[in-house]
Amino acid sequence: MIQTARMGGFFMFKFLLLVLLISISISSRAQSVAAERLNKEHFFRFNDFVLLTHKQNYLLPATYNFNPNNEPYETLRKRGINTGLDRVMRIEAKFQLSFKFPIGTKLFTENDSLWIGYTQLSFWQVYNQNSSRPFRESNYEPELFYMNRLDWKIGTINFDAFTFGYVHQSNGQTEFLSRAWDRIYVIGIFSFDHFALTLKPWVRISEGKRRENADIQDYLGHFEMRLAYHNAGWTYSLMLRNVLKKDYKGYREFSASYPIRDNLKGFFQYVNGYGESMLDYKANVNRFGLGVIISDLL
Repeated sequence: MIQTARMGGFFMFKFLLLVLLISISISSRAQSVAAERLNKEHFFRFNDFVLLTHKQNYLLPATYNFNPNNEPYETLRKRGINTGLDRVMRIEAKFQLSFKFPIGTKLFTENDSLWIGYTQLSFWQVYNQNSSRPFRESNYEPELFYMNRLDWKIGTINFDAFTFGYVHQSNGQTEFLSRAWDRIYVIGIFSFDHFALTLKPWVRISEGKRRENADIQDYLGHFEMRLAYHNAGWTYSLMLRNVLKKDYKGYREFSASYPIRDNLKGFFQYVNGYGESMLDYKANVNRFGLGVIISDLL
């Protein structure tokens, strides 16, 4: 059954990648989409009452998970602990909130800055009436990072910026449901015309005697790569994590946003692999969802 789910996810991933490539129609621009995004952030960064977008901000009112992970709750029930969740339904809501704000600029160069960021990813069993519609899982991700804008060229590729930062990620739960880890990371931002590419390797920081997720890096890996394409109001994004492992404990995320009216955009997301959430980092998730996106990558 698990092997079948993996194969189904693999073929779905190949299909979505094909859709992404077929949908691309390249046209010339004076400035890459990544540079436009960075320029907007530079312009608005010290405006009062403004929080800048960090990662994607979206709401998926309904997602479908082909193989929900009930193991953590079953383990607790066997120990006589009532979690209040009778079972994990395949259909649930998912949303992400992410923002950042600067705390300093021109620290070493004319184009550098220091930022604080925060991202929250939540999974809501809103259709699980028997369990009073609980939030099944929320991941909290505060970070501190330094960014330096660049104007470098590698052939026809723009090297727009690099980032160095520290991030803590946890799910705020206790006992056997608790998950947490800390990392130091570097991000390189590259672009060409309508394309943007980010490469993000990291090193885990030891959390001392913490043992509940000592093997999390075996599933979430050591790096993340994201390719995004923006044109005619549409944005496609493909994120890959830990895909070089021989046993395929990786993560693949494809998303597409499209204009509906004014500033409202529809949003489709498909994920497959390990580490979608902290609680489920050992579970092979195969999920798709449809909703709206408030702010996208490009």
